[in-house]
Amino acid sequence: MAYMIPAVEMLRRAHFTPKNGTGVLIIAPTRELAMHNYKWARDLLQYHNKTHGVVIGGAKRSSEANQLKKGVNLLVATPGRLLDHLENTKGFVFHNIQMLIIDEADAILKIGFEEEMNKIIKLLPAKARTTCLFSATMTKKVEDLCRLSLKNPVLVEVARNSENSTNDTLEQGYVVVDPADKFKLLFTFLRKNLKKKVMVFMSSCNAVKFYADLLNYVDIPVKDIHGK
Repeated sequence: MAYMIPAVEMLRRAHFTPKNGTGVLIIAPTRELAMHNYKWARDLLQYHNKTHGVVIGGAKRSSEANQLKKGVNLLVATPGRLLDHLENTKGFVFHNIQMLIIDEADAILKIGFEEEMNKIIKLLPAKARTTCLFSATMTKKVEDLCRLSLKNPVLVEVARNSENSTNDTLEQGYVVVDPADKFKLLFTFLRKNLKKKVMVFMSSCNAVKFYADLLNYVDIPVKDIHGK
């Protein structure tokens, strides 16, 4: 979440207040990632007098609308719910947006939010706006979104023409197992590598919390960072 620090700093320097509305907008593909981003933003903004909020599908729309009307300086959102508020929430001040961050753009488009993103970009003010688009892959749809949302873009990526890989000492491998045996394999692997630093990725925040609690219970010390 390296982009969160300059986003907060921009709000501070611009002296944003609730009446200025939204100055930073962060769009994420899923509710879980949106909440993860929001927790980072909330932790940083506790040291600044700036308002913050999140709008996601499945939450109470009326509560979100009331908050937006009061003025949210940094807003984290999923595409569908954001478009709904942009089109239908009166009093939502978004014409002062100075920074737009599109997180995991490839995932946003893969899920099927292409039409919503196109509409969102057209509704948002383009003048004096910094746009940051992050994507694990550069697909045709991501390139199209870049052309729509970015003006004179600068591409930052891993060097393609390097003679060596990013880490030429890296060893990779994989194991195909039945779903019922996944935890057994994880437990065995971690137990054999207790003295090493191991990072395990899960499919959801709930899965991280569940397996972290379970592993700690069976004396495999792990740290849960699902929502930090």
